[in-house]
Amino acid sequence: MLLRAVELHNFRGYRNFKLKFAPLTSLLGEGEVGKKTILRALDIFFNGPLAKRPLKLQDLNEKALKAGDWQIAITCYFDDFAIKKSFDLKQYLEESDSFAEEGGDFQTVTDQNRGRYRQLSASMPLYVFFDEESKAASPLNFVARSAIRDKAAEIKEIQDYLDDRLGRSLSQLLANYRDLGEPAPQFVFQDPNLAELIKQREKVGVTGTAKVSRIILSFLLAQSENANFPGFYNSMSKKPTITAFFEV
Repeated sequence: MLLRAVELHNFRGYRNFKLKFAPLTSLLGEGEVGKKTILRALDIFFNGPLAKRPLKLQDLNEKALKAGDWQIAITCYFDDFAIKKSFDLKQYLEESDSFAEEGGDFQTVTDQNRGRYRQLSASMPLYVFFDEESKAASPLNFVARSAIRDKAAEIKEIQDYLDDRLGRSLSQLLANYRDLGEPAPQFVFQDPNLAELIKQREKVGVTGTAKVSRIILSFLLAQSENANFPGFYNSMSKKPTITAFFEV
């Protein structure tokens, strides 16, 4: 997916400016005329808070400030669609996104069309900004951070699912303890929020050696293997494991 043009509104020295890109484009000019500003605008558009220099209030064009126009907008045009990211400085850089397909009108991203917007965003090229201050920076680190950012919502959904799945499964197991003829154990997790526990990759210890202990530990091990928990590994078998504190 090729970037065809970028349009800047009220960004630093550019009040209203559009630059079209050829397959190979060079920016030539004297110092401090706005070449790096274009590259930084692209960095903000593609990478947001991960940009080399994230958007600041000081980036508002001076003429726009005097005219009372408090909005910065960066629009990128691709082969079949365009995406605009607008920032309201009166609302502390609150961002609102919109997109257009096949040269049509821009439509604001809503809950109804958010899925389509994410599809278009996922097809955008990766943009990495390097300058004299970041020559030694590893592109791999940037790619990894970008991948995590792009999947943040899905990661949160998985964490919530695991939290709910284990909670319901453990409740069912405890409800069936009367049939086993064993007293129901009282679990004491180091972190009651299992999703947070998974994110922090903490290890929960285990106490007790009664028959109940073996039942619960086997259950948790099976659950962790079925769910492919990230970050929990047994040092001997290298398999995912979970252990828990409980009282019997």
